[in-house]
Amino acid sequence: MGPETQKALRRFGSRIRQLRESRGMTQEELAERCGLSQKFVSQLERGAKTPSFETILVLSRQGFGLRASRVLEGVDPDVADQATEIDASLDDVPERFAKAITRAVAILANAARHR
Repeated sequence: MGPETQKALRRFGSRIRQLRESRGMTQEELAERCGLSQKFVSQLERGAKTPSFETILVLSRQGFGLRASRVLEGVDPDVADQATEIDASLDDVPERFAKAITRAVAILANAARHR
């Protein structure tokens, strides 16, 4: 594993800790909500374990009630701020509308690229 990946894992762990603490949850409570062990949550928060895609989704949805992109904010510095802003604005929008809005944004972006 390269140094950039290790840095991203540590940033991911810090993000998980920040989200957990901001909700007043212990590692054990987060683990229970997600069907994970407290030890695994601790390892993730320290950047000692690499989460699977499924684990990221479970932490995001069941653990924090967020989209995965919100949980991954700041983990990879190459992620565009605009995408994060758009995603944040969709947090309280019903899923079927959020999907329609996302498709509309993709269509507009595609049209702008071909101007």
